Amino acid sequence: MPELDEPELVDNPEEESSELPEDLRLELTALCRKFSTRELKDRRYELRRARQKRFFWRGIQHLVWNNDSQAMVTMPLGATTLAGGGTDQPSFQRAFNIYTPYGRAFCATFTGNQPATRFEPSDPTEDIDIRAAACANKFRKIYEKWNPPKLMQQEMGRLFWTDDRVVLWTRWDQDGERFGYDKDGNEKGQAVTTCHGVLEHKCPITLSDVHHFVYQKISIDLDIATLKEQFPDIADKITEGSQGTMDDAFARNARIATAEGTTLLSEGGDAMAHLGSVDYFWLRPAAYTMLDDVYRDRLRKQYPRGIRLAFVGDLFAKAIASSMDDELRVFHATAGDGQNRNGLGDWIVPVQEELNNLMNMTQEYFEYGIGEELSDSQIWDPDADEDRRAVPGGRQTVVRPTGTPLADCFYTRTGTEPPELLIRFIEYLQGPLAQFLSSQQAAIYGESDKHNETAKGIALLRNQALGLVGLIWMPFTQGWAEVVHQAVKAISAAKIGKLSTLVPIQGRKGSTEQVDIDTEDLKGNILSTPETDENFPESWTEKSNKLMGLLSDSEKNPALASIMQLPANQQLLKMAFGLDELEVPGQAANDKQLAEIEDLLLTGPTQDPQTGQPTSTIPIDPDFDDSGAELEAGKRWVNDPEQGQKIKRENAPGFMNVKLHLLLHKQVVDQQQQQQQQQAMALKHGAPAPVDPGVQQAKQELVKDAADAIQQLDVMAHIPAAYTGGTLTAQVAAAKEILDSAVKVSATQ
Repeated sequence: MPELDEPELVDNPEEESSELPEDLRLELTALCRKFSTRELKDRRYELRRARQKRFFWRGIQHLVWNNDSQAMVTMPLGATTLAGGGTDQPSFQRAFNIYTPYGRAFCATFTGNQPATRFEPSDPTEDIDIRAAACANKFRKIYEKWNPPKLMQQEMGRLFWTDDRVVLWTRWDQDGERFGYDKDGNEKGQAVTTCHGVLEHKCPITLSDVHHFVYQKISIDLDIATLKEQFPDIADKITEGSQGTMDDAFARNARIATAEGTTLLSEGGDAMAHLGSVDYFWLRPAAYTMLDDVYRDRLRKQYPRGIRLAFVGDLFAKAIASSMDDELRVFHATAGDGQNRNGLGDWIVPVQEELNNLMNMTQEYFEYGIGEELSDSQIWDPDADEDRRAVPGGRQTVVRPTGTPLADCFYTRTGTEPPELLIRFIEYLQGPLAQFLSSQQAAIYGESDKHNETAKGIALLRNQALGLVGLIWMPFTQGWAEVVHQAVKAISAAKIGKLSTLVPIQGRKGSTEQVDIDTEDLKGNILSTPETDENFPESWTEKSNKLMGLLSDSEKNPALASIMQLPANQQLLKMAFGLDELEVPGQAANDKQLAEIEDLLLTGPTQDPQTGQPTSTIPIDPDFDDSGAELEAGKRWVNDPEQGQKIKRENAPGFMNVKLHLLLHKQVVDQQQQQQQQQAMALKHGAPAPVDPGVQQAKQELVKDAADAIQQLDVMAHIPAAYTGGTLTAQVAAAKEILDSAVKVSATQ
């Protein structure tokens, strides 16, 4: 599990760029040129393989390598050439693509579940590490908003299929057009991750352990206008088609050709003119040993953990203090030696080529195997037939020889059909053989075999097939945890201070929550680890089916029914139903309490100024909080061995802060239960139910006000009738009688 050390970078890592002295620039430029031309033949071999498979993904599959032009030459999709040295019948050159559908099937399985990462303090007894882990877990939500894991998985799945080697580059990116501007008009930034394959990434091919890499290189082709904006210091020197000697022309041609998807793969073209290549080099401090002592010592002092260099063509553009371990993570789809390994779809390539040949041959059988029709020249004029216009239901006059049936004047030769063995072999190629070689068994798609046709049998077959995906999934989840860790390092190095962002709540369509962090809390040392260690990703459809099965079984199982009543499980059922409008009782209070727990863990309890006793930093609202639901959510969290019990050992002050908060909810719940018990006992024994103290006080005030009103009525009763017309006395007596009765009734309740 990677550990987060306090960054040794400058306040803004992107600031330290062109301040490099000229002599160091020249030395580093020459050093990077050496690395760029290392293992040149091996590099070109892996580029040829990757380029071929990326064209296969596009459906461009009739490829021929031309040694003279050092390029792949192909015929346009569906084009024809004259067969037999210039005969009139063309030979078909179509592509019947099964390479891409099998790859898409893998991508669908690979993206079925999203990887989850959690952060832990490196030292559970250090407050600074505890705060850093809590802050990193909150920042992960912000990072995943701007870098959706499933979209990254989709692109990585494609490159696993075609290239095998995939590298993720994570860094802090300042981009106002993408992330907006602050109130002062300054560009905002975020930690971003980009995905690159073999055509874009160069590294030592013979080394298996990335920690032994002395250098790594990523090349990106951009419009020259973009390059001039990114590197204003050298904007005047950037010209159209900037390539220089820093970029391998072979790799550049491969990248641009596959990006264009052209069928005539030439080395020139408009794209070569308006695009420029930027090469990013990462060098470890060990690379400095290839320089003279004077340069080596200066670089070790200025860039002790490594350096990232940028070149536009052969122009030096930027130098930034950076460690490749903090920004780059290399993934492989398969275990193996070195870095030039087989992609998941490699073994489908020869099957695809043979299938194309046989399918084109079969099509020629159907197109050219139709039998010819022969006719008697005495009754049929071929010249007149060419001039005749064919219409539905047309009429043609012929002269039938005497004594000869008309049918005997025409004869159709027997057509040629493809052999049955050919058809069966094609079915074998595109079915069982391709499935076996690609590890994409039919059971993944829900198909059965003759030995397992029941639902449980099919499920067993599917689980066995998905077990092969686990060979990729396990190392991927570990690597993804390191990538998220790199993002934490990137934002920590940027030192932006406080950050507030609205992020979507997973599983709740249209709902968001506010995440607040302070990058100052990331100064501690933390560890990242995958949330689960499952062997293969389980899709949401499978989980939904299991939930619906449990719901059905709960009707006859009281214990299971009580489990399904938990708010968290009811929320899962809501997602399984697909009804976002469905309200789950207690879910809002459950989410509110869990969010408060995250904030409570950031610090210890505070002191009550009146009593001097420790109290929670977040008070409760006894009038509007659903204390019962929040207390239950808190109890589940406290007793969870992976949450509350773990925090109790690692973050005692934060745990005590949570406990004091939950005790406030408990007091409210206890009071409510006590009142309910008193009312139940009163009803059971026939005694009047206890009255709430607040209600009793209100009644007493009402009785007092009624008594005062009676006194005023007595005064009014003695007013002479001459002044009231004789009616006031009767009205006062009636009102007084009513108030007397009300007072007596209130006094007895």
